[in-house]
Amino acid sequence: MDEQAEVGRKKVRNGELMNNRMKPENGAAQCQGCGTCCRRGGPTLHLDDINLAERGIIGVGELVTIRRNEPAYNPVRGKVLPSASEFIKIKGRGNTWSCLFFAEEGNCCAVYRDRPLECRLLFCRDTGPLTEVIGEHLLTRRALLADDDPVLDLLERHEEECSYGPVNDLLAGGEKVRDDIEARLTAQVGRDLAVRDCFLRTYPKRGAEELFLFGRPLFLVLAPHGFRLVEDNSRISLVQSAS
Repeated sequence: MDEQAEVGRKKVRNGELMNNRMKPENGAAQCQGCGTCCRRGGPTLHLDDINLAERGIIGVGELVTIRRNEPAYNPVRGKVLPSASEFIKIKGRGNTWSCLFFAEEGNCCAVYRDRPLECRLLFCRDTGPLTEVIGEHLLTRRALLADDDPVLDLLERHEEECSYGPVNDLLAGGEKVRDDIEARLTAQVGRDLAVRDCFLRTYPKRGAEELFLFGRPLFLVLAPHGFRLVEDNSRISLVQSAS
C-alpha cells in the first residue's frame, strides 16, 4: 500500500490525476472535491466494474471481500449488520477504510478516468442514484477467478469451516454462551488462520490476494466487539475486554 501511495503522489505531481470534481450539468450543483466520501471508504464493486479488473486498472490485490453474514456497515440502515450477501470493495489505506486510490495531496483519485460505478454515481447532495444500485448486481470472487484456479479448493474449505453464521450466533447468544464464548471464538479464529496459513505456504507469490480471497481475518472483525488476540508460546487465544 505504501508503494501504491507513492505512485499516487508522483501522479499528482505530474498532473496525471484528476481532481474529484464533477462538471456541473445544466447549472446543477458541483461536487467540491473535498474527498470526504473517499476517506469514508472505497466503493463496492458491481458487475459493471468487471472490465476494470480485466483491463488491469484495479488488481485483485487491491480488493477486499466482505463475506456473506460478515458484520459490516450497512449504508442504507446506517449501522453494522450481517451482510446479506458477499461483496467486494477497494481496500483501505493502512489501518483505515480511506480508499486506496485516494491521494490526500490535492484530493485526487489515481483511477478517476476509470473509476468504479459507485464513484461515478456518488454525489453527496443527491445520493438517490447511488442508493438505487446498493446491493444490486454485485461483483463476487468467483467472477474474477478462473474456473480452473487451484485456489478454489481452499476457498471452498474456508467457506465450509469458517462461515459467519456460527460466529454471529455466538455474539448474539448473551448469557447462554458467555462462559465459553472466548474458547469457541478462539477455535473459529484458529480455523480461519489455518486456511490463510495454508494459502500463503502453498501460493507464496499470491500473498497480496489474501484479503480478496478470504476477506478480513476473523480476529480483526471481532475487535470492535471487544475481543483481542493474544499469543503465548505460539498458541493463540481470544480475550474479551471487561465490559
